[in-house]
Amino acid sequence: MKNVYRAKWCAKHGLPLMAKAFMKLNAMLCGCHIDYKANIPLHTGLSHSGHGVVINGACEIGENVIIGHGVTIGNRMPGHGGHPVIEDGVYIGSGAYVGGVF
Repeated sequence: MKNVYRAKWCAKHGLPLMAKAFMKLNAMLCGCHIDYKANIPLHTGLSHSGHGVVINGACEIGENVIIGHGVTIGNRMPGHGGHPVIEDGVYIGSGAYVGGVF
């Protein structure tokens, strides 16, 4: 997760190539893709170092959320419908898919 926050910082300060480099590093080290545009608080936990987790940039995640390995959080269909909003204190089990609504 630290690489995701580093990527957010780089994107915010006008360093898009560095942000993409941190995203690639995160994918190589953890085996996951977490878009730096996603609204993820610091108290979000990823089990097994987030292995296999995919989080879309449009989603919003609340405080104290625990995400199991192999979880996909994203839009149901690109360009059709809203993004997922996960409330505080939720546990998302391994292999779950959380899609947006129409």
